[in-house]
Order: sequence, then C-alpha cells, then structure tokens
Amino acid sequence: MTQWKSIFLVIGVTACGGNPPPEPAAPAPVPAPAPSPPAASASVSAPAAPVEGEAAAKAPSEFHLVAKTEAELELLPLGDKLFVRGGPIFLAAVEGDRIVEDERYGKGLEGFIGVRGLFGKWPDDAFVAITLSNGRVGWGGIRKWNGQRWVVTGADLGQRWIYADVSPWSGGLLAMLFNVMPYDTKEPVRFKLVSPGTGAKLPVPTKAACGTLVKASGFAALPSGEVFVVGATCDDEKLAVEWWPAGETRGRVERLEGVDPYNEVYVLPRAANDVWIIGDAWNKATTAHFDGQRFEVVPNSFDMPVISASYGPDGTLWLVTSLTSDLKQPRGAVWKRAPKGSWEKVTLPEGVKLPTSVHAAGDGVVWLAADKALYRTTPPKSEAQIVKWDYDQQFPGSVRIPKPATEGCKQIFVLMYGITKVTPKDYDFPLTRQALKGHTDLASARFAETEDNGKRYFGAFVPTLAMGKKIEKLVRDKVKGSQPAVLCYAPKVVREIAVDLATGEVKK
Repeated sequence: MTQWKSIFLVIGVTACGGNPPPEPAAPAPVPAPAPSPPAASASVSAPAAPVEGEAAAKAPSEFHLVAKTEAELELLPLGDKLFVRGGPIFLAAVEGDRIVEDERYGKGLEGFIGVRGLFGKWPDDAFVAITLSNGRVGWGGIRKWNGQRWVVTGADLGQRWIYADVSPWSGGLLAMLFNVMPYDTKEPVRFKLVSPGTGAKLPVPTKAACGTLVKASGFAALPSGEVFVVGATCDDEKLAVEWWPAGETRGRVERLEGVDPYNEVYVLPRAANDVWIIGDAWNKATTAHFDGQRFEVVPNSFDMPVISASYGPDGTLWLVTSLTSDLKQPRGAVWKRAPKGSWEKVTLPEGVKLPTSVHAAGDGVVWLAADKALYRTTPPKSEAQIVKWDYDQQFPGSVRIPKPATEGCKQIFVLMYGITKVTPKDYDFPLTRQALKGHTDLASARFAETEDNGKRYFGAFVPTLAMGKKIEKLVRDKVKGSQPAVLCYAPKVVREIAVDLATGEVKK
C-alpha cells in the first residue's frame, strides 16, 4: 500500500479571490486485502535504533533502471495496476518492463480540472477523484473507468468541498472530504460513502469548543471497518490521532506528546493493529506506530521531510525523504524498515540524487521514481526504455500545456493560480504573499500576472530551477489546497506585482 501527495495540475484549475480553490494534492490509500502479522512497535522513551545507513551505502543498489523520461515521475498505484504521472496532466501505465501510453487514460478528464487520486481495482472498479473549479472556489467529483474513458458517477460535491482521500471500508468505499475555506473550523472535514458496502454508519469527528477537535491532514480506512485520521488539534495545535474501531461512530483521540503538527501526514494501515503515521516538516519527520491500543513514536535520524511512503505486503516500510528547499544542494534519500528491524538507508542507483516516489507492490517488487527515471528491485528483461512525451497528446483538442522545467530551461515560470473575469484587476494574492513572507532569499523572483491564449495567470519568473521548486513547495504547503507547478514557460506579462518578501506586503 502506498500513500503519496500528488496532483495533475491543469492550467485553469486555479484560484482567485480571497480563498483560492484547491488543486488536487492527496491520493487515496489502498490497504492490502490480506494483512500480514503486525510489525513490532517501538516505545517513545526507547533510545533511537541504530541506523544502518553507512553499511547500506557500501552495498550495491537493489534498484535497476527500467525507463528514462523527460519529466519527473510520480508513481500512482491503482489496486494492482501502476500508473505514472509524466507531466502536468499526463497519465501512462506501467506494464512489465515498459511505460505504456494510451490516449484513453486522459479521456473524460479534459477541461479545467485536476486529478486528486486514483483508487479501487483496475479495470472493472476503478475510480478517480477530481477537483473542478469556477475560478473562485473548487469542489470535488468522482469519475469511473468504463474501459474506454472516465465517466461521471454520482453527484459532484457542493462548492468548497473536495475529496481528500478515499479508502476501501466495510465492503464499500469511504471518502474524507476537506473544506477548503481556511476560516471554517466548525466543520473542516466530513465523511461520505462513495459506494455503500455493508451500510455501516459513518464515523463522527469529535467536537470541542473550538470546533472539530482534529483538523485532519491525513486519513485512511481499512476494509475491516477501522478509520484513522491525523492532524493538528484545534485547541492547542498538537499533532493528534483520532481513530474509530470497526462498527463504532465515536472516535478516540490521542495526542502525540512532544510532536509538532506537520505539513503532510501519511497514514499507512496494514491491519487494525499495524498502522504507521508519518508526519513531515521542513528538516525532520516523525514516525509513529499503532499496535491496536495506542500510538508510540518510533525514533529516526531523518534530516529531511518525507515526500512519499509505502507499506509493503511483507511488512517493510519504505520512505522517500527530500530537501529541495536547499537551493545550493537539493538532495534526497530512500529508507526502509523491516517488521522487526531498524531504519536502513537504501543505496540509490549510481548518479541518482533526487528520488521522488516509492511504491511497494503486492507482488513484492518495489518501484522507485528518481531523477526523471523509473527503477524497480527486479532487473528488466530488456534494455532501459527511453520515453519521449508530447505533453498535450492525451488532449489533442486542448491548448498545449507547457513542459515541466528542467535545468536546461531558458525561462522558468512557477504557475500558481488562474485568474477569472470576476477577479479584481488590482488583486494582490494575499495568501501567496503570506506563504512567502520572510524568505528574502527569493528576492530575485519576479511576480507577475500573465496572459496566454486568452487566459490570465499569476506566477513567478525565477532564475533557477531550485528557486522555482522552493516557491512551489512553500505555496503548496502553506496555501491549503493549492498545487503550483514549475514550468518551462514564457507567458506574456500583463502587470508585475512587487512583493516585499521581508514583510509579505506589496511594495508601494
């Protein structure tokens, strides 16, 4: 089972006004159908387990090159089927030793929408959660695969509600919905059945004087009926877990003492008594394990936030850590932990610097996306595939989509929001300015409203790819529901917006 935080950004699925509509950001975890015996948990008071990173660094890499591409890859498992994202909205499948392109994978997703996550079983019961937008606010919808395209199934959500995650639960599919309005603390999350299953009653989030007690940022459920939610508490901003035993509507809340709330939280359940919580911050990560009774923090020596996590069928936990905000030396690492082992730093293939995504498949093969290439733990039967993509080939009737920026790009543009006709002409994007406040190292970025093919956008021209990636991460992490993209793109400038990065205010 893998959980990742990713989207397919489509130009035009963006925000304006005081509260930007969401871009998709989180996929749906798919628990293994037959859980293995639970992993042993570690006490929060226990000393840190030895890290085997030095020994692993001397060993040959267990990953073998499968394919090289032109863009950073994101691994998107859908049951036993593995997809990759190879561009802003490009979907391709992994079949054997090859990345296979098929224009059908994009049909039904045309237009100004974003893909939130894939879930279910391929091909007969496969779904995609999407986010739609009218330019001022976003809302969620579900599309089902019919063998030829994605088709509408059920009513779309009301405005400002999007799908956060979807999990198999009690014979059906349970979704957690997220309220994109940041000031609405009374009801920041809801639960909804995507398919009815056994008719079990929905879990009810615990209330407090400040609103819903746990402001969820991570969610997963099990087919057996358990539900787990992780997020900051509304009263004291502490990281907490709320979980519901199978068949119960009232949750139990446990704060993880000494742990700060985090930007992203991964919830990885393999059984009711075997759940990992992975929380990341800028230069560290918290790892905690649930044994069926309580959560205990498991020490680690990570010096970078976690950006991808997968829990294998054999009980091995795989993580990718990355630090792209370091403009001088962006870097990453892969870690694994056996059921009764310690954290082990995995040797990367020769020359690989930035891993981006990991997936432990049900057949025991582990897949890794890194440095615009695809790797796996079993050797391919043929030479590595070279993939060249035309980024609009799945949507031939739409406007050509710019390619993701690379080191060789002459003009790098961080696309942050689309602007509609009702947006005030002097709108100055306060949420973005607040997200970048204090980051004076970004002073060489040029913020502007731009125009391309009759549509208007807000973004930043940057001198380096590293700076673009830092702005992308800051905005994604601090502006709820947003999902910027770093593109090789030179749109026409309509007006520049001078931002004082020390204060976050517009320069007069």
